[in-house]
Amino acid sequence: MIHQPPDWDSKFGYSEILKEQLYIGGEDDIDELLYGTIESRNLNGKGSFFESPMPQIDTWIDLRDHRPNNRKIYIPTEVEYFSLPFADGSYIEAEQILPKAKEVLTNKLNNGNRVLVTCHQGRSRSALLVLWYLAETLGSYSEAFKVLKDKRYIIKPDRNFSPFLEEWKRIYL
Repeated sequence: MIHQPPDWDSKFGYSEILKEQLYIGGEDDIDELLYGTIESRNLNGKGSFFESPMPQIDTWIDLRDHRPNNRKIYIPTEVEYFSLPFADGSYIEAEQILPKAKEVLTNKLNNGNRVLVTCHQGRSRSALLVLWYLAETLGSYSEAFKVLKDKRYIIKPDRNFSPFLEEWKRIYL
C-alpha cells in the first residue's frame, strides 16, 4: 500500500490525554505517534519510508467509518490495529461498536499499552469513547469532560450521541 501524507490544512495535532498512555486525534494528526517522526520527513517519492518507522504507541483504535476518501495510512507491524468503524452521528452503530471499543481500550491500558484513539477529525467519535473511559475511571462525568476538554479543546460529540452523554451524566455523578 502506498502511504498517503496528511492533509496539512486539516491537521490539528494529536492530544495526550493520559501521560504516555492515552492519545486522541484525527486521521491527519497521528503520524508522529505511528512513525516516531513527522512522516513527510521520512517518505520517499514513491510513498514508502526511507527508514523503518519507530512507533510511539502500541495500539491504535480506529473509529473512522469506511469512506472512499479515507486517508491511506501505513500501519507499522509493531502497532496492534483495531478498526471499529461507525458513522459519526449514527446512534445505532455507536450503540453496537462503543462497548467493544471501550473493552479494547480498557484492556490495553490496563496491560500498560500506549493507546491512540482516532476518528476522522478527533472531535466526535474518538472523544465519545475517551470520555466514556475517563468517566468510568474517574467516577465522574463532569471531571472526565473537563480533563478531556482541557487536553483537546476541539472535542464536540455529535448531537445524535446525546443519549450516551445523558446516561453517563446519570451513572457517573
